[in-house]
Amino acid sequence: MARGGVVTVLQSWLTDWHEHLGWRHPRWQGGLQQQLDQVVRALRTNLEWAASTHPAFGEFADEVHALVRQCERQITGERRERPISVNCPCGAVLRVTVSTPGARCRGCDTQYARTEVLDLPLAARAA
Repeated sequence: MARGGVVTVLQSWLTDWHEHLGWRHPRWQGGLQQQLDQVVRALRTNLEWAASTHPAFGEFADEVHALVRQCERQITGERRERPISVNCPCGAVLRVTVSTPGARCRGCDTQYARTEVLDLPLAARAA
């Protein structure tokens, strides 16, 4: 855990939640482990509110999932999934991984489910 890493990302979400609720900004005490414990406790306490009300809760959930995966890879030494490029029928290129849950094309705004995005043709590799 380093500054700008897991602790800072979670603290920025809690600060955002406080702003949405009209609360004062949270204060952090102690070293990184203590700060991590504080922010996780506060996020868990307000999780039900955020899940039902916060407009960016999906982004929060995705970011927390990505942080968990990064931490797991750091511990196990597992390599990051290699992204592949696929072509949308509109001509845009989407970057996905084998475990991508789905994707939205930025070119035509089409939403693809996991199986649909993996069925798209591979994009030509650049030299």
